[in-house]
Amino acid sequence: MSRICVKDLPKKLKEQELREHFESIDSVTECSLRFDAKGGFRRFAFVGFKSKDAGEMAIKQLNNSFIGMTKIKVEPARDLKENKPRRGSSRKKGQRADQKNSKFKNEDAPPKELILQTGRLFLRNLSYSCKAEDIENLFASYGQSEVHLVTNRASKSNIGTCFVRFSVPEEAMKAFEELDGTDFQGRLLHIIPAHPQKEEPGEAKTWKKKKEDKKTPKAKTWNTLFVSLNAATDVISERLKISKSDLILNAGKDSVAARISLGEAQVVTEIKDFLVANGVAIDSFGQADGPRSKTVILVKHLNAFTTEDSLRKIFERYGTIVRLVLPPCGVSALVEFDEPNAAKMAFERLDNQTVDHTIMFLEWAPVNVFLKPPKTKSDLKEEDEDDVEQSDSAEKNPKSSKTTKEKNKKKGTKKKSTKFILKNVDFRATEKDIKALFRAHQGLKSVRLPKKLPGSGPEKHRGFAFVEFLTPEQAECAFNDLCMDCHLYKRRLNFEWTSAEESVEMLRKRTAENYGGETKKFKKSDLLSELNSNS
Repeated sequence: MSRICVKDLPKKLKEQELREHFESIDSVTECSLRFDAKGGFRRFAFVGFKSKDAGEMAIKQLNNSFIGMTKIKVEPARDLKENKPRRGSSRKKGQRADQKNSKFKNEDAPPKELILQTGRLFLRNLSYSCKAEDIENLFASYGQSEVHLVTNRASKSNIGTCFVRFSVPEEAMKAFEELDGTDFQGRLLHIIPAHPQKEEPGEAKTWKKKKEDKKTPKAKTWNTLFVSLNAATDVISERLKISKSDLILNAGKDSVAARISLGEAQVVTEIKDFLVANGVAIDSFGQADGPRSKTVILVKHLNAFTTEDSLRKIFERYGTIVRLVLPPCGVSALVEFDEPNAAKMAFERLDNQTVDHTIMFLEWAPVNVFLKPPKTKSDLKEEDEDDVEQSDSAEKNPKSSKTTKEKNKKKGTKKKSTKFILKNVDFRATEKDIKALFRAHQGLKSVRLPKKLPGSGPEKHRGFAFVEFLTPEQAECAFNDLCMDCHLYKRRLNFEWTSAEESVEMLRKRTAENYGGETKKFKKSDLLSELNSNS
């Protein structure tokens, strides 16, 4: 038990003296002296610790100890559910004294029925050192829940209350029956039903609320490297020092789709390199169904010219920002708060809000999105000293720096084939568009779009293309530059290596083996007879 009962205390004892006596064991979460109706001290008190081990140690070491000239007794405190009512009391067994005259705002619905309607619980009498993770661990065995610990904005410490919402109301009912009145971190946990937030009658739902109602976990996307067509054209026009209309209309011999696709691929590679340099685990964004962070927000669909200062001013109104990662081209960012409540408030207030003439979308980033904790001022000073030492050593030993660069080059990927395939090619794309994608890379040998048989459909090609280079090194360079996130006519191109001797029939056979065994050939007469028999 983390909560103990101290008896036979001195009559003139003060709370501070009792607290100092038990703080020799561990930090005290509760220290309450008991008085009667006339204000007289009843010579016993309750003392709570954060852990059960501390409570057991206090019983062993401080039982029969002395406070002044008085010998005290220390024993475990019983839960309110186990405490029997006194003689002459109108309280029933298992009912708390504060529940006897309790009145709920919703008098039509009893407490249990209210929990089954809302699935929300309100926790009181929590320790000021309690964290949201402690409450999550307490309710984890009952089901999936969402915890909101109420904190003070000025001191950023909790005020002793918390809201817990369960996805299944029956799980909330079970937690209420088993945990109400029990010992938690040295204090008696008081749980009552939480009332739902009432909407004003006749209030029309905003576009933001309608979109939140339609949201499902499957609709979430974690592609932080996605660059919209508008953002890509903004970046390209700014770098080329021309307007967007001149970029699209006055393309000349070049393909407009290929030019925008190349610019988008360049922006994506810059974003990727920037995120990796700032300690972001890009692979974590591929797990859409994984656990999500409660302090890191993924900001998407930003303007290409959004600056870090402007974005920081928007989010700083809701709490202290520990880290903000914004790539040089804008588009998306990661914002980390020091507290979950501040991050939740910013998420609720800023989601789907207009920033720099674009609607900003927010999502919770996956857990462990950052490989390292945020840097402090001392860490920055140490990094500056290390950079100076490395630069001095490089100047003294230039041969060692060259050897390390050569070793890093040797650690590269192995040589691939000279040929790869592009899948998911839009049917509007032509051979000219695909050649324009690889115009900046040397050694392009051929581009082939396999055509459909006449009469098989309005599309001219089959939706994939073969690209071949003169040497494996040139093919590998083009593959690595564009395979990450290259779009053509708003469709993402999938890159895959193939051998130089592989034909369409071999690709078809290999695909069939990956998706359910070998291919079987049927005659047209056999298929027609089978269809007639099934019908």
